[in-house]
Amino acid sequence: MTVAFLADRSDVHTVRWINGLSDRGYDISLVTMHPGGDPIRSDVSVQVLPFRAPHGYFLNVPFLRRILSSIDPDLLHVHFASGYGTLSRLGGTRPLLLSVWGSDVYEFPYRSFVHRHLLVSNLDAADHLCSTSRDMARQTRSLDGSNRSISITPFGVDTSMFSPDGNDRRSILEENDMEEIVIGTVKKLEHKYGVDILIRAFANLRSNLATEHPDVAKALRLLIVGGGALREELETLAREKGVGAVTTFVGAVPHAKVPTYLRTLDVYVAASRAESFGVAVIEASSCQCPTVVSNVGGLPEVVEDGETGIVVGRGDVESTIKALRKLVLDPTARQKMGVAGRSYVKKFYSWSSCLDRMEEVYAYVAEDDES
Repeated sequence: MTVAFLADRSDVHTVRWINGLSDRGYDISLVTMHPGGDPIRSDVSVQVLPFRAPHGYFLNVPFLRRILSSIDPDLLHVHFASGYGTLSRLGGTRPLLLSVWGSDVYEFPYRSFVHRHLLVSNLDAADHLCSTSRDMARQTRSLDGSNRSISITPFGVDTSMFSPDGNDRRSILEENDMEEIVIGTVKKLEHKYGVDILIRAFANLRSNLATEHPDVAKALRLLIVGGGALREELETLAREKGVGAVTTFVGAVPHAKVPTYLRTLDVYVAASRAESFGVAVIEASSCQCPTVVSNVGGLPEVVEDGETGIVVGRGDVESTIKALRKLVLDPTARQKMGVAGRSYVKKFYSWSSCLDRMEEVYAYVAEDDES
């Protein structure tokens, strides 16, 4: 099958879908206005449109038509329902499969009536829709009031890449000695991802434990991996809360290096105010790390509360402190949740099974177009 992708080439998840499907024998061509990013297989054709976003979503229409005419794909797979969705509606081909990603359905349509109308028009133009989570699928249906079928195609995890390091991680208190207990996250430093909530909870936890469990308090460390506009502000917050000396801001790292950082964590935290799916959470779970996540969007879908991690209230610092306290004081619970989390990911979110789901969607859309 020949598949044309219309997507952001610089996004790691675009690259993963393309490489994975190409590995399975699909003839893939990528059309994009966002060059750069991780390596793509040499047998994948990449064509960069001349105009950049946001005007490119309109100005590139004739160029897209010409490219698709030369490719003549069996399927056009568009990623992101706002910008690329608009471009595909104006200049695409059929059948058209549209994958929603997050901010395109949670944020974009609420900027104005015009934005909502544009987004709904793009959804209506698609022959079929995909979503990474059930929550995002519900949100997508709510925009046009339809009850249309939406396939759930999550971003899976390469469980061989995201795995425990094979060394026993000392997690119990030894006489007069204790190794560091590292709490952390891998996220862009943006308001919606709640890294400030994590810093406040960590600081309060450390302060609360200082009297009752001083050795544990001294062992606590905070690791924040990710770049973003709020880095300076968050570093200031950590200093103001008295945890600057035990907090490390790593900055952005290549996706291939993320497992290395996840393996250093004893607890992974996603204190997001909004989140469409939670791929970083299942990556942490795949590394056998217990998780604490907020009850928003698709995050509760990737955690079995009390089994693989703990679900806390959105923006709730106190419940986050309570969850972290339980885990830092109970190494057995950390180990048990970590093992259960990896088993959960291998069962439901392995990269291979997610590729299987996408192949099923492709077959369904292609067959429906022929009927």
